[in-house]
Amino acid sequence: MASASHVSLSRLLLQRSDQHPIRIIDGADLRDQPPEIVRQFLTLGLLVEREAPSDVDGFAIQHSGGRAIAVNLDGDGITTEVDPTSIRQFDIDMMAVCRQLRRASTVLAGRPVEPVGVSAFWLGAIGTGSRRLEYFLARRLRAKTAVDIAFALKAHAGGLPIVVLTPTERDLPMAVRRQLDGADITLAAIDELLDANASEPLAIKIPTPVSKTPRSAQTRLAVDVEGGSARCDGTLLSLPRREFQVLVRLVNERTNEDGWVSRDVLADALKAATGSNDRNDEQIDKVVSNLRKVLRAAGMTDGPKGTYPIQSGRGQGCRLLIPANEIHVF
Repeated sequence: MASASHVSLSRLLLQRSDQHPIRIIDGADLRDQPPEIVRQFLTLGLLVEREAPSDVDGFAIQHSGGRAIAVNLDGDGITTEVDPTSIRQFDIDMMAVCRQLRRASTVLAGRPVEPVGVSAFWLGAIGTGSRRLEYFLARRLRAKTAVDIAFALKAHAGGLPIVVLTPTERDLPMAVRRQLDGADITLAAIDELLDANASEPLAIKIPTPVSKTPRSAQTRLAVDVEGGSARCDGTLLSLPRREFQVLVRLVNERTNEDGWVSRDVLADALKAATGSNDRNDEQIDKVVSNLRKVLRAAGMTDGPKGTYPIQSGRGQGCRLLIPANEIHVF
């Protein structure tokens, strides 16, 4: 269970980063935060400590042997010892914030995080082809600029639907929101998506507002990407995280390109689920086998002979044999 301090400090960081200019976080802000949480934010590079200040509130600060002495600048010779931690100052590294959002999300993929303009960043994508959904972070969205910024990001995504994540909730006029909704541009506030059960900062429940395939009367396998669950004929499938991530890759390919999913992509799915960068082909085979058993037990077989719902091909990877019109991804 994650400490509530992760969420508390994450929210403070997001609030400060959504201001202009980005406000620093100082020692007073961190006074009530557990030291191990602060160290984690520093280790991840989310907070970058500034050089110790030489003056604060009319006092010159002299540092010696881990102590901080404040000397009155009026020249009256008054000195006092201050708590060194209380005068520490930290900058927020937005690229580090974006990289952590991407890493902790586990479902975003694609090229590395990159800045897009002055105050926007490309975070990653879900899906492929015409069903690809791209995610951006945009700071300081205002009523007068939101439409222009959002449409510029949509153009960056090649005109495909996008999700624009803002550090905090943006109270935009309804007319602006309707215009964005009509252009398949979804806004979501990161501070409202924070996962309180996560073990690391800035883990969020990635919103997937665009239905990737239409639900029909023939739908048998429904995969909720955001909710991390799958159902067969209305019955919830018991899928560990690795098996679910592999299933997401397979159904995305089946309902879009109807082709093979390479072992490299399957390896990326396992990395996203476990956080490990070690490729283990035996683990890929084991996870695919487990997923195959769950689907078969649920009655998801292809054709009258009840063939395996997942086909493996040497040098090709795997592909799902369940008919695309029986799958609903959302």
